[in-house]
Amino acid sequence: MKRILSMVLATSIAAAPLSACANSDAPKAAASAAPSGSLEPREWSGPQRQVTAPELPSAETDSQREIACWGDSMTKGVGADVASIFVSSGEEFDISYLSYPDVLERLTGMSTYNYGVSGATSDEIAYMQGGAQLEYDADYFTAVDEDVMEQSREHPGDILVLEIGSNGGWNEDYDELIEQYRSMIDHAGCEDYIIIGDTDDPGTSVADSSQEAFPDGTGTGETAWEAALREEFGDHFINMRAFLVERGLDVAGLEATDDDREAAERGCVSEQLRSDWTHLNSLGYYAQAVAVYERGRDLGYWS
Repeated sequence: MKRILSMVLATSIAAAPLSACANSDAPKAAASAAPSGSLEPREWSGPQRQVTAPELPSAETDSQREIACWGDSMTKGVGADVASIFVSSGEEFDISYLSYPDVLERLTGMSTYNYGVSGATSDEIAYMQGGAQLEYDADYFTAVDEDVMEQSREHPGDILVLEIGSNGGWNEDYDELIEQYRSMIDHAGCEDYIIIGDTDDPGTSVADSSQEAFPDGTGTGETAWEAALREEFGDHFINMRAFLVERGLDVAGLEATDDDREAAERGCVSEQLRSDWTHLNSLGYYAQAVAVYERGRDLGYWS
């Protein structure tokens, strides 16, 4: 749901240690986003440097256009924690517990609605948005959120940002997933949209069992899932895993470690940007928002 962002002091932190490219059978609904103030700030002992990234303006929005972000727990912002960034002006911005739609609202100045539902499959998300004309089955649709559906009818969005499929719901058939994306875009009736690719490390996706881990030395690479979406949606598609591998640390103002460089050679996202094996932390979501902001700017959706 849309949240008004506040500016308060926070302690910059690093992500909790994780096993690089770790796999898990836990669905993305396993964790829940912590409310502001529920975690103790953790001291960041590493180097902190300024980020050459867009300034975060005031929380007030002045655009008549609205952005609708649909997805699962990744869109909702599960894993966001205490963090702050320093931008090129030297000013500190608190990004604690912010999802990428929260940050995107600040970057664009447009009212941005977060329709992320933890644990939702791609067909459930398409159903809630209205694109999938399916008969409701309470035994099957276990993550449908009526409140999200009601708000989305009032604020369907002039610009769509879609991140679906990480919890399954498409029978591991790329054509079926693409059809779900298309149904949502057609239902919204707008040509302005962005597709965000899955951010799981290669070989760790619970939704695409055909994936295998990249061998050492492969580099960023491209999974078959990412290739299918790129071929279908062109410049509207962001390979978010690749963005986070190649630019995520720099955007978040973090120095790459030897472990980060080794992980990048296998196409894996830095542990410094993750809260667990699949979700990002506040710095990761900030970097994701910058990626979406840059792509939308290039597509002419905002300046």
